[in-house]
Amino acid sequence: MKEIEFYHSRLWTDPDYALEPRLETELLVEKIAIKHKNQPPKVFADVCAGCGTIGIPLKIVFKESEVYFVDISTKALELLEKNISHNKIKGCVLQGDLLEPLIQQKIKVDLFVCNPPYVAINETDLLDEKAHKEPAIALFGGMDGLDFYRRLAAGLPKVLSKGAFVYFEIGYNQGDSLLMLFDQPWYRNQKVENDYAGHNRFFSLVFEPSSLLES
Repeated sequence: MKEIEFYHSRLWTDPDYALEPRLETELLVEKIAIKHKNQPPKVFADVCAGCGTIGIPLKIVFKESEVYFVDISTKALELLEKNISHNKIKGCVLQGDLLEPLIQQKIKVDLFVCNPPYVAINETDLLDEKAHKEPAIALFGGMDGLDFYRRLAAGLPKVLSKGAFVYFEIGYNQGDSLLMLFDQPWYRNQKVENDYAGHNRFFSLVFEPSSLLES
């Protein structure tokens, strides 16, 4: 276990428990923090939270916001709880599969961020040495890497408030697939952005449920 600095926070990391925070994810956190700093969300969720890489620094920036952390891994949640205490923030930690804990408790958020497992099964050889030591449950998203995004595309309307902002980290070649998966009338402003290396890395949208209410 080691401690790292990560966008205004200090996080304990351990590859036996969760993914180690990466530069690409810090860029995502920065994008969200800058965009919403002047009008922070009332409630936001960090799903597939791991050690708290995204949700903890955002809570430090969005001091008055209520935050929910969700992960399925007991080990990851142990590390997350340690980091919440270490950074002296408050947050509600829920254990469960993707959106299920939020749906079960009827929680609605106006900002949703998720860095799900998105590596395709056949892309194991593309992983760096560090990734090979990390939990497979946090890395692999099915045969094409898109399994979790399919579930999110279908389930997100159950946990989003009207006008909610959604942000994902995505794989280097998944932008077009995400645009197709989220090509629904209740999603708008779908956007793919690249990382410093010029690869697809971030996807965002806004939830507009008026078409659902009218149907």
